[in-house]
Amino acid sequence: MKMDKWLLACAIAMLSIACSDNEEEIIQPTPAPAEIRVLTFEDADYKGGDNLVGERNWSSLVDLEYEGPLLYPTDNTLYRWADDNNTFLASEFPNNYGDYKFWGGGEALSHYTLTDYTQSTFQQQLSVACIHPDTGFGGHEGSRNFCVHNGFVNGNTASGLRFSDGKARIVDHLWVVNTAFVLNNALIGDNFNPAFGDEDFLKIVATGCAADGRTATAEFTLIEGRKAVTKWTRWDLSQLGAVVKIEFDMQGSKNNEYGLSTPAYFAYDDIAVRF
Repeated sequence: MKMDKWLLACAIAMLSIACSDNEEEIIQPTPAPAEIRVLTFEDADYKGGDNLVGERNWSSLVDLEYEGPLLYPTDNTLYRWADDNNTFLASEFPNNYGDYKFWGGGEALSHYTLTDYTQSTFQQQLSVACIHPDTGFGGHEGSRNFCVHNGFVNGNTASGLRFSDGKARIVDHLWVVNTAFVLNNALIGDNFNPAFGDEDFLKIVATGCAADGRTATAEFTLIEGRKAVTKWTRWDLSQLGAVVKIEFDMQGSKNNEYGLSTPAYFAYDDIAVRF
């Protein structure tokens, strides 16, 4: 009886091996890579309809650096832009002070450069201090146009980016750099803000808002002590997940009774979105 049970067990084991040998390997299909669309702010890539001023390009939204009619309007017109038919990213001034002007925060198109940042003041608030040696322009990889964020939260409405069609997507990355005005204020200083010391810092905090209201944050340090970002640098935002909007906040070590005392600007370009 014991021998019969042993023979039966051997037969079952051999049958199992035979079935395993004849079983076809199941190969899982490789998922297709995500399509990446990029908001470059270059006129050649413009795909939308009429913009704020009735043109079909990005350059017409570049205003004077200070007190221009688009960024500092005399009527109740909020500066806005949209990358329709491409990434569908869009932005509009938050109007924090109720006067529709850029000093209340927002995302403004620019093409301004100022290599010697030590000469920069608030009137050069849209300038970057990096110029491409081949093109003579200041955008990422020598492109002409880019965008400049202004504003910190501290009780204000946050400014940033949203998807105009309301769909949640992953913003893979964008490229950032300090503006000339910020570099001058932080590294040179003035009577109101002494130059940064070893313990000082300035950073961007991006808050991604999902369709269900959940949020996630990512940070990028623009200045740490005497070290500042002076070249276009890639910032990975994929960790935020699929979002319907991203809000930017500027935070730093220098503050007063009104909030951040360091100018709350940074420049960004070439925003990559997964589709």
